[in-house]
Amino acid sequence: MMLSLKPLKAFVLVVSPIKQVQPSNKFGGIGLRSSKDHAAAAYISAFSSVKTLAQTFLNSPILNPQLDSCLSSFNSKVPHEDRVACLSDPLQQKILSSKIDRATSLQLSSECNVIDKARILCCAAPHASAWTKALPTSSNKFSNLEWVLAIKRWLGIPIFNK
Repeated sequence: MMLSLKPLKAFVLVVSPIKQVQPSNKFGGIGLRSSKDHAAAAYISAFSSVKTLAQTFLNSPILNPQLDSCLSSFNSKVPHEDRVACLSDPLQQKILSSKIDRATSLQLSSECNVIDKARILCCAAPHASAWTKALPTSSNKFSNLEWVLAIKRWLGIPIFNK
């Protein structure tokens, strides 16, 4: 994750901006999710969506030894109320990843000072991130410098080096 943000900065990032880019826009982030954090959610979702169909074709229950480790990994990243115990119904990755994003956002919020909490709440407001998803047009686009400055402000990174 830090390697992908190196062109954005000229100094070492503190923990908060790195954590803030990971959750979706809904939680004040940019949505640059870590595959390490969301791999278990993707596996659980993929397996749960094909499990019934595969059992129908094979006429037998499917045993998946990797599923327990994925459930354990996912459950270690989310609060108790968001944990998944078994796969009775198909689970969407969007829902599982949103639970991870919410947990990341809550952890970030507990580590931030009041000013950063206010900034992140503003970033999570409805339509606050619309500019990050807007398609550029010939008359409406950021230069590289404008984009870097906007993202630095969004993440609370100082614009100028000291």
